Amino acid sequence: MLINVPQFINNKMCTLPSDAEKLQAQLINNIKKKEVSYVDFEGATDIISRFINIALGQLLEKVSENDFDDFIIIDYEGLDPDDAVIIKRALANAKEYYRNIEILKPLEKELFEEMDSNVQ
Repeated sequence: MLINVPQFINNKMCTLPSDAEKLQAQLINNIKKKEVSYVDFEGATDIISRFINIALGQLLEKVSENDFDDFIIIDYEGLDPDDAVIIKRALANAKEYYRNIEILKPLEKELFEEMDSNVQ
């Protein structure tokens, strides 16, 4: 399935969390059906990392990295080089994070607890 993101979310600006959640839900649905998603950002005027983190990065919390790699193909052709870097960096960071989540979760919890105690 070809998903042109600006057309799919009906917005040339890939900035809204609600739009990112909509894209993520479609991608999950496609993966469950074992359908490859070709994700195309042609026509996008703005792409922010938060959008990519929600739409694609957090997807790795719900599907395996193998399924992600097998069923999601990002079309970088025609993308502004800065936008391509944002997407590639966000995906690399998310993959690394979810590969190491068992180690990172307790550290995050400890850090947040320490921050909370310093605020009070």
